[in-house]
Amino acid sequence: MDTAPKTPGQLVDHVRSRLLALAPEAGAGFYVVAVSGGADSSALAIALARGWGAEAGRRLALAHVAHGWHDAETARRERNAVNVLAHELRLPVAHPPAPWHGPALRQTEDAARRWRYATLERFACRLGARFVLTGHHQRDQAETVCLRAQRGSGRAGLAGIPPRRALGTHGVEVLRPLLDVDPGVLRELLTAESLPWFTDPANFVLHHDRARLRHARGTSPGTDARIAAFAARQRTRMAARERAAVERLGSALRLHPLASAVEVERAAWPSLSGPLAEAAWRRMGRAIGADLDGPWLTRAHVERLQDAMARGGGVSLPRGVRLHARGPRAWLWRRSTGPSRAWLSTWRGPSGGERVETGAQATARIDARRAGPRPVLRRVQAGDRFRPAGREPDREVDVIAWMKRRGIPAFVRAQQHVVEANGEIAWVVGLRVDRRYLVADDADDVWHLRVGRA
Repeated sequence: MDTAPKTPGQLVDHVRSRLLALAPEAGAGFYVVAVSGGADSSALAIALARGWGAEAGRRLALAHVAHGWHDAETARRERNAVNVLAHELRLPVAHPPAPWHGPALRQTEDAARRWRYATLERFACRLGARFVLTGHHQRDQAETVCLRAQRGSGRAGLAGIPPRRALGTHGVEVLRPLLDVDPGVLRELLTAESLPWFTDPANFVLHHDRARLRHARGTSPGTDARIAAFAARQRTRMAARERAAVERLGSALRLHPLASAVEVERAAWPSLSGPLAEAAWRRMGRAIGADLDGPWLTRAHVERLQDAMARGGGVSLPRGVRLHARGPRAWLWRRSTGPSRAWLSTWRGPSGGERVETGAQATARIDARRAGPRPVLRRVQAGDRFRPAGREPDREVDVIAWMKRRGIPAFVRAQQHVVEANGEIAWVVGLRVDRRYLVADDADDVWHLRVGRA
């Protein structure tokens, strides 16, 4: 059933319903809205300010990142359009400087995208915001799928732009509530609000891939809708395969987020083959942030990984990712690019509605009644003890000794953290919850925990 808005009046409700579905845990606090002064991001800001963004204690902040591609006059008009929008909506606006200290930015769409997201992530962290919202719409989705099809992308590429994903390892995520919205509706909203918008001259520079494709395709809302729907079906299929792979591996798969590593028992791997194996590798890679800087896995890589799992050995992959399979276990990990700091995100509510972890993060649920006011994250210490849930005997064990018995390598133990609640170890992060803190699927008072590294 098509639920996309057909008129400007329906847009506010549509954005609200999409965001409630994408991020049900998004409550009070700051939210960054990425704006360029163009029609799409301006319409998103209006829809948010008239609805979801003004509810439940949410506070919007506009952020404008200039690429530095324009001449002085064009850059002035772009910045002015953003400031006018902020004034009309009575919202704070920032023009955060980009973390770019090297040579001039290469004028490619891919470089600009990474540069812009790095800037937005840094700004969101300073603001204490967990989410950045962008105005990508139906035509953007269709163009992305077409460009990837031209390049011979596989299933993952044809799934298009995800509506929610991690921006980095700092716990900031991007939300895109307009991926099923015709951009014509966005422009109608601006016209109804009597708000002008900035038209980027770069949209008409035909040596940019997207502009060249747009010029060749023309305007075709019906085709865009069908392509966007195809991408949504691809994402649904991929998500189903990933869930099936994770369920099949079960306890044989363990995430160690603070070491950017995933551990898997090799004996369980023969149960996966073909698309299911590829889905498992993609899921494992996303869990350690392998996809944050772009594609990291091809069909050829999957074949090499499968061979290493069967025969043993190592495989080096793009983005600093490596597999090492030896003995009963294999480890997929991503080399760190610098010092890191662990963080804990919490929200309290019923047992349902938790999100699958994104990026180098792990999640757990613990009984809020036993845990008390708020759990805390800290590094494991000598003498820490807990009662691991699972098939082990119900007894208290030393955490470090327990990890050694399980074959956890030293590079993981050195980064291991625990969540402490009410003076007890409630969760050995990425490994096991204390059995005293287990919750039922229908529990109504639960701490939802998310741990990652910055």
